[in-house]
Parts: sequence; C-alpha cells; structure tokens
Amino acid sequence: MRKFDTGFLIVLAICFLAAWPFLSHASLPLGTDAELHVYRLAELQRMWAGGDIYPRWAANFYYGYGYPIFNFYAPLTYYIGLVFNLLPNLDPVGSVKAVFVLGIFCAGFGMYGFMRDNYGRTAALIAVASYVLSPYLLYIDPHARGVLPETFSLGIFPMALWALDRLLKRTTPLNFLATTLLLAAIILTHNLMAFVFGTFLFGYFLWRIIAATIQVTRGIQGDRSASIGYGSLAFLSAVLITSFFWLPMAWEQGAIRIGSVIEAGSHYDFRNHFLTLSELFGTSTRLDWGATEPDYRLNVGILQWLFGLLGGIVAVVWGKKRAQTGFFLVMFVIIVFFMLPISEFAWEILPLLSFLQFPWRLLGLANGLLAIVGGAAFSRLDEQTTESGQTIILTSSLLLFIFIALPLTQIAPYPDFGATDPWTIMVQEIQGRWAGTTSTDDFVPATVDVIPRPTEQLMADYQFAGGTDHVNRAALAADVAVSADLITPTYYLYHTDSANEFVLRLFIFHFPGWQATIDGNPVDIELGLPEGFITITVPEGQHTVALRFQNTPVRTVAWIMSAGGAIIMLLGVSRLQLVNREEAQAEDVFTRWLIVPLIAVCVLISFHLFVLEPTGILHFDSGGSCATGECVSAEPAQEQTVVRFGDKIALIGYDAPAIVKPGDTVEITLYWQPLQPLEENYRVFVHLLSDQPAVVTQSDKLNPGDFPTRRWPLDQYVRDRHTIKVPAALAPGKYEITVGLPYGSAENSARLQPEGLTTEWFVLRSFTVEP
Repeated sequence: MRKFDTGFLIVLAICFLAAWPFLSHASLPLGTDAELHVYRLAELQRMWAGGDIYPRWAANFYYGYGYPIFNFYAPLTYYIGLVFNLLPNLDPVGSVKAVFVLGIFCAGFGMYGFMRDNYGRTAALIAVASYVLSPYLLYIDPHARGVLPETFSLGIFPMALWALDRLLKRTTPLNFLATTLLLAAIILTHNLMAFVFGTFLFGYFLWRIIAATIQVTRGIQGDRSASIGYGSLAFLSAVLITSFFWLPMAWEQGAIRIGSVIEAGSHYDFRNHFLTLSELFGTSTRLDWGATEPDYRLNVGILQWLFGLLGGIVAVVWGKKRAQTGFFLVMFVIIVFFMLPISEFAWEILPLLSFLQFPWRLLGLANGLLAIVGGAAFSRLDEQTTESGQTIILTSSLLLFIFIALPLTQIAPYPDFGATDPWTIMVQEIQGRWAGTTSTDDFVPATVDVIPRPTEQLMADYQFAGGTDHVNRAALAADVAVSADLITPTYYLYHTDSANEFVLRLFIFHFPGWQATIDGNPVDIELGLPEGFITITVPEGQHTVALRFQNTPVRTVAWIMSAGGAIIMLLGVSRLQLVNREEAQAEDVFTRWLIVPLIAVCVLISFHLFVLEPTGILHFDSGGSCATGECVSAEPAQEQTVVRFGDKIALIGYDAPAIVKPGDTVEITLYWQPLQPLEENYRVFVHLLSDQPAVVTQSDKLNPGDFPTRRWPLDQYVRDRHTIKVPAALAPGKYEITVGLPYGSAENSARLQPEGLTTEWFVLRSFTVEP
C-alpha cells in the first residue's frame, strides 16, 4: 500500500462523476455528432468483418455510392471502439460510449500525473477537478455536441503532456515508448485538434530545451542532451508512424470537395464563431429535459476562472516552478486571444487556422492550461501549512468544484438509438440532414459535377437484400447478363456475358485507388458524368471484370514511412538502459491525509446520485403536449404565454429585454411547440415595425431554431434565438418588436394567423421614441 498513490482514487471518483451520464443512460442521442460516430463505427465493423483491415472507403455510405471518409478522418477512436465492439453485449452504440468514458478517465489521470510530478498532489487534484469538471469537457463536447474524437483528444492531451514531461526528466524505455505512442495518438485522434495539441506540445518541448540550455550554461543542472535527443526522436517517430494516415489525407485533398468546410459565409466560416469576453466569463444554465436541443453556453467556467486567474498570480509570484507556470499562463492568454474577435487578422494571415472552423474549439486547451495554472498556486501548501490545513483546503476546493458541476451531469434520457445497418443509415441520409455522415459533402470526390440523389434500385437493394452489387441494371441492354461476387466490401468480381461490347455502369463514385481488370488485364476506368460514377467498357463475350480499391503510390509510400517510424521507435527503446528497479520503486507515495478528501468526495457524489438526482431539482423538466391540450411550460422562459398560430404551432414563451432603446442590440429567444404533426416547413421572422407599419430591421430564419418544423416532436419545445440591431437614429414614433410564421416555400408566403389577433404577427415588445 505504501507504493499506491491515494490521489488516484480521488481522480477515479471525479472521473466517475463526469462519466456517470454515459454509464447511467441507455443509448446515445440522435441529432448530435454522436449519431454519426456510431454509424461510422458500424460501417468500419462491417468493412473489417468483410476483410478490409484498414479501409479508406466506406462502401455503404452516401446513398450506397461509397465515400472516402476513412481516408481523411482520423481513425483512432473508431478502432478503439472496434476493440470494445468485440466484447460481449457491446454494439456500436455501447462501444462509442465506452470510448467517451475512456477519454474522460484519460483526461483525469493524465492531468493528475503531470501535475503531481511537477507541483504536488494538492495542486494535481485541484487541476483534475478544474479540467475534468469544466463545462466544455464535462458537457459541451461529449453531450451537447457529441464529438467523440475531439472529446477523446482532450483526454489524450494531458496523457501525452505527462509522458513527455517524464521523458525529459528520466530517459527510460517506458517513458520514450509512452511519449511516442501518445504523440501518435494525438495525431490519429482528431485532425484539427492534432494541429492544436501537437503544436502546443512541440512548443512546450522547445521551451524545455531553452530552459534546460540556460540552466546548463549557469551550472544549475547537468547535461540534458540525452533527454532532448530522445524527445526529438519521439516526435519524429510519432510523425513517421502516423504517416499512413496523414500523408494520404493531406496529399489527396485535391480529390475531394474539402473547400466546402471553410467556405466564406457558411456556417463553418470561423468569422461566425468568435467568443466575446462576456461569453468566456459566462455561466452555464440548468438543462431542460423538455427542450429538443440542449441550451449550452460556451464558457470556461466561473470556478475555473476564479482558481485559474487568482491562482495564476499566486503561482507565478510564490509557487514552485514559476517559470514553467508562467509559460502555461502566457500560452493561456494566447489561446484566449485566438478565441476573441480581435484575432481575426491572425486567422486571415494563417490560412491553416480556417480549417479549425470554430475558434471556440480552443476552449478545451484553454481549460487545460487554466487548470494547470490554477493548480500550481497550491504547490507550496505542503511547506506552508500543516497536514490538516492541506486537508481542509483541498477538500473544500474539490467539493466546490463538484457541487458547481452537478447540474451539467443532468442529461435527459435518450430514446432507443435504433439499428445501425446500411438501410437505416440510408434512411437517415434520405431525410437530408447529412449524407456519408457529414453535412457539407466535404469528402465527395471532386470529379462529381452533380451530386446524385438516391436511386430506387439501391434503395430496394439495401432495404430488401441488405446490400448491393452497385450494377446499374437499368442501363444494361436486354442481351447483357451480369452477375456479381463480393470478395470484400471494396473488391467486386462481375461476370458478364454479352453479344456486343457494352459499358458496365456502376453506382460507385470514382476516386483514386479504384482499379479495374478484365480477365486479369488492367483496363482504364472511365468517368460517368455528371455523377462521377465508375464505368468500364467491356468487350463482347464472356468475361470477368474485377474492381478493387487499392493503394495509390502515395499511400504505399506512407505505409513504408510508418514502418520506418516504428523501426526507429523500437531502436530507440532498445538503446536505452533500464533504470535500476529498486531505485525506481523507492519512493513512498501513500498519503494518509488524502483519505479525508477521498471520503468527502465519495459522500457528496453518493448524495447526488441517491438523493439529489432522483428529485430532479438540478434540471428543468418542461413537460406536456399541446396536441393533448397540455402545452409544455417552457420553464427557462422569462415570459410564459400560449399564443396559437392557427392550429399548427404555439408560442409558449419568450425572452426579451423589458426596455428597448434606439441603438440597442436586442437578444430574443422564442419557445415554440407544435400543436399537431406538421407536414409543412414554416419559416420565422422577428421584425421591428414602425407605426406605418413598416419593417425597420429584422431577423428571419428558414427554420425556427434551425430545426425544420416537419421534424418537431409533439412533447418537446424548440428554442429559437434571434438578434436584431435597433438603429440608433430612429425617427420619433411608436415601434413594436413582432414575431410571425410564414410558410417555408417560396410559392406560399401566407402567414399563420395568431389566434384572437387581427394581425399576422404577435407583439413581443413595444416602445416609443420621443421627438
């Protein structure tokens, strides 16, 4: 027991609380990115079972035409999920949840290890609570957004930081191997966060080199060339090992429509996603189980700010390793700068940044750095206070972090996820929210001039036969016979018999890597325009046409580079001398005084799970259905009302400022609920009307709440936010802020009539501008 670090039990308890929504809820939500990751894992499992060990092509995606998503999307979380999927009773949904949970525990244990080694256990445990229970890591990324790879990268990052730090202190085989593999994991987890975390970790490594060089020059410490050399080798090995992924991904981007993800003016344009200081310093709200979409606010966390900023000042002035703490503090300030609108010029200058799409994506790294800085403030407690003083400070801090975080663990129960077979995925694609598990067609081959809609033949094949041979049967002449054998999901044999030469047309997108042979002889693949499908000219008679997705030259080179990186890593391990085992185990790490905060944390978590959570007091629960005469009461709304627009939709509440003046920016939130299943898509408008009446300014949306009304559930409400800018130079007179619902089609602009009113709109606020 003397060799066991009690602090890890506290980390375990904190991570358990963060993971509790995944552990206690069945299923995963439809409508967040978690849905897409489940379908990708299911497709990977089918490809693997069919004999494609590392597929770059998703054969059943995009209406059955295939999609090269696995060539471009970081694969690690899906392969970890594949391992979980091999366990009994774990389907793709359960496996994705398991990867989410693993990422949470990695975040806690990695942060604790790094902070303990540098600042002590009190600092480490406070940093763990600050990081793991931050709004972005606890709720926004895993639940509101459902982004599996990004959430997992937030766990791998502190693990990699811990491993790198240990390598630079003690050059052992294990530290070198762990650093290399965790750096590789960063690259293979999430394309965009690999750029963020990889850049930061390399910057930290360079800073450590500079600091070590200065200390050697001053005679403070001995030669550190070995650790620096092996640190450099770890980065090099990691980059080479992961070449099989990143080199084809980067080289072959010209073969897809990647520009759609950074198109100016689109939803993914970074200019639309900067944060304000008020948002960064904002607080999270209670969740409402009666809402269709979670109401979350992108923020750092009020306690995270308090401990981070005040603690940062203390740490830099008084704490241990002040230079190192100062480095993290400076990096935090830089990261915050890149999330604010004032950094737009920097995003314009550095074009690669635009691929991040959302500047607020940096919140995860910001929370990690702030946790380190805040924890560092407690690094000298063991020298300045008694053991009982440390216990009181640590226990109260941990309990405060946990108590503030409890509302964000109140996730609404999910409905059954449903099947993950190819037909189910195609049905989701046909509904139009996404295709190929992406919403911007970013991986559609560039040779596709016109994106085709789903074909009746493939729909029937998937619905009734569970798969397809992709042959365009309608294009075959009467005297042509074609049968097919599926060798693997990306290897087809077509047996043809025809009296004349004919063109074999396949419902498969052409993409680099597809190769065809006829009777073993290579033939050219011709492009079927405008859809970009594969076509092959087949001579008369009986033939065997083989179509197979294979490596391109750059993919072959990438695999060779990856093998070379693995060899370099193993050579590096073999050259290192093992540390004396007795010396490595000499430290007594068992700390009795940590038992008190451990018990306190466990008691509070147990009280939450068995007392607070069952009462439902930590979340709203707006329930009811207008269709049954009991409209949802939108509990978070400032103004409760029920305004029926015809017999279709009810406005059940709204948020609007009580006083409106010229020059104001007015934030308005509308709460809608359907009165019956809707067959039309309705638009929404918020108008500032003069007494003419004439529209002065407005906010219009094609879909209220960015959610098509035809998909609205009857027992939940839709939250719909609008912003209107009131002109500063308004003419004297009376003004009204109004809301209405026109039909969604351009052909029909008729508006729904509010019940009991003579106008086609409802007045939210009115004000007068005096002469």
